[in-house]
Amino acid sequence: MNNKKTAGCSGRVSRRAADNAGVSLLIAILIIAVLSVLVPSLVYLARQDSNASQKEQRNQTAYALAEAGANRALLLLRDSTTVYDLIVKSGVAPAGYKFDYSYSDMADSGTYRVGLSSTAAYGEVRVVSTGRDASGREYRTIEVLYTNQAERTDTVVNSYWIKFSGNAIGVWGKIAAQQDIRLSGNADKYFPRKVAGGAIFGRGSNPHHPRTDRMEWWSYNPHFVPHMPAIDFESYRASARHQGHYYQNYVTLSNLLSNDDSAVWFFEKGFSLAGVSHLRGVLIALGPVHISGQGSCADGYGGFTVTPPARAYQEYMKGAPFCGTNQLNISTLTCSGGGDNECWHQYPGDAGYHAVEPFKFGYGCVAHHHLGGGDDSCPVFKGALYVTGQLTMTGQTGIYGMLYALGGLVASGRVNFYLDPSADIFHSGCSSTASMSQTSWRELQPVRF
Repeated sequence: MNNKKTAGCSGRVSRRAADNAGVSLLIAILIIAVLSVLVPSLVYLARQDSNASQKEQRNQTAYALAEAGANRALLLLRDSTTVYDLIVKSGVAPAGYKFDYSYSDMADSGTYRVGLSSTAAYGEVRVVSTGRDASGREYRTIEVLYTNQAERTDTVVNSYWIKFSGNAIGVWGKIAAQQDIRLSGNADKYFPRKVAGGAIFGRGSNPHHPRTDRMEWWSYNPHFVPHMPAIDFESYRASARHQGHYYQNYVTLSNLLSNDDSAVWFFEKGFSLAGVSHLRGVLIALGPVHISGQGSCADGYGGFTVTPPARAYQEYMKGAPFCGTNQLNISTLTCSGGGDNECWHQYPGDAGYHAVEPFKFGYGCVAHHHLGGGDDSCPVFKGALYVTGQLTMTGQTGIYGMLYALGGLVASGRVNFYLDPSADIFHSGCSSTASMSQTSWRELQPVRF
């Protein structure tokens, strides 16, 4: 009896063991099936991740090579004004910087090529650099725009401080002050651009907030203010002596006329100028200067024709002297208000949206005899003017060129400061190196080679 019970129990155990073995086998088969699917997928994903990582590494290497090319170009531009002048004036880049040579000085990382050219803006150089990693699969291209900081090609007035009243105004170029800018009367306009290391009264006189409208004025921002140039005074003294334009003592002049663009004027103690006058060239005064009277509009002197800088429109993004006309010189209400748009004659020499046309001082635009909201006065000086004392300008005077006033500037009356980007005293042979300033950076679609 007991043997039968034992046998029945043993049979049940055997069946359970067999059932468990079957379940285990099924689980094992399922695990193997799952792994047979997952393992290849995991391997594939690992490979993809590795490939992506390698591609990213190659991409970053190509970018680093592009930056290396841009840095090489910057060093070339800084090394000598000769190369910079060649590119700006003739648009010709030296060999190796015409996208014609592959540099491989970055160990085994890859190669890069560099191209240099001038742009529509005077004094601006365009650098395009492309990097290619060692595998040749990845390319990155960047574009950097530089100007010679010594030139300050968009600044017509650079002064220690500025006080404008009456109808004193900057035209075609921004005004900059190391300290404060004070504007009153009709001189307080929404043009041109204004930058100051201190306050701009009427705009930003709070050193904390705000400091700019990002369009017309930037206050308490010394980094935006160009540095004053370093001048080789002895060289200019020698030139002025040779030309008979050297004055050792403070002098009072009147009705002085000269149309020699290569002239050099040197005043050791400063000077005053009155009457109807017009001078040209480079003028340096190591003392106070007072200019009054008016500029001569005679042909060959102050009544000359120029083409405004290509980027003169930048000074009229928030406002303009005149509401504007259409191309036929007919005033139109649709042009009223705001800054530069498709209308003509919104400022002197304006030829529509971001465009300019020849302008004759004392007359207006050559094509339409329109003053563009300006006046019919003519410059008393054409060129580069450098004054270490206070400069005071009154009457119907003005300047076409660039002005550096280290002792401050007071201007009242009909005094216009017209920018000539080429009026750069650094191109007179007194500086051998260029101080490059980056004005723009962006990445472009890769240029393959």
